Amino acid sequence: MLSLFYHPQHLVGANLPKTLSKDDPVSWHQLAEYAGKTVEKKGGKRTRNGLQWELNVNIWSVLVLEPLVRQLGGEIYDEKAGKPLFTSPEVVQVMEFLRDLRFEHQAIDPAFYTPNNVVQYFAEDRLSMNVSGPYQPSLIEDTNPDAEYRAAPLPVMEGGERVTTVYSWAWFVNANADDKKQQAAWKFVDFLTKQGKLWWDEVRYPQARKLEVAGGKSINDYRTGTSPTFAVSLEDYEYGRYQFRSTDYYKVASALQRAQSRVLQGQDVKATLAKAQKEAEA
Repeated sequence: MLSLFYHPQHLVGANLPKTLSKDDPVSWHQLAEYAGKTVEKKGGKRTRNGLQWELNVNIWSVLVLEPLVRQLGGEIYDEKAGKPLFTSPEVVQVMEFLRDLRFEHQAIDPAFYTPNNVVQYFAEDRLSMNVSGPYQPSLIEDTNPDAEYRAAPLPVMEGGERVTTVYSWAWFVNANADDKKQQAAWKFVDFLTKQGKLWWDEVRYPQARKLEVAGGKSINDYRTGTSPTFAVSLEDYEYGRYQFRSTDYYKVASALQRAQSRVLQGQDVKATLAKAQKEAEA
């Protein structure tokens, strides 16, 4: 479940409200304004970004941008037709927002960070806000145990409905294996999924199985008690939707990621998306 993580002290330093609502998502446009004001520069050089996600990873382009498109009532991919919808009005609107995030609000700078280090930058106070899942506190605290941060629901496009991305991994057993091996494999899966507390304590991964911990407390109550930001993720589950499904997923995701990069470089939104549509359909 993707949520917005932020540093409240950065908001205060920019004369903004210290906290964002845990119940009513802020709009993306309001967040863009906030994020732009939290940026810091020294000697003309950017030392802190306002908002960031993994811009160089294709799957993250889908994880972050797809819910924005869905908030507006659109899709980035038509599963029945088997083709992307990059030139749709909803995708165009989201990419125009992305352009404004960079050039109007100056909240994001792709050149500021090292790929795959967004969480590290957030933990080190070099990033005010990022989009991530409930596992992030474990990564933050590994880097900086004293980090001050909070979570809020994924923002919503103005006039849109509340939607976020839900992401999961599945347990698989080979259906072609003989019966004894399948039984042994499912027994092992059963054992692994019963270790919800251990998964949570070690890596903050919410194993998708209901169970109780010592004292009769539900696993979700335990998670919320040990990592308060999880309450936001839990609340967001009803608004979560899985990514589009396609055998061409990575080709489509890569085309979207390249379009994202071009827009953040200042290239024309509609021309960029038309090019991405051709790339994804090739």
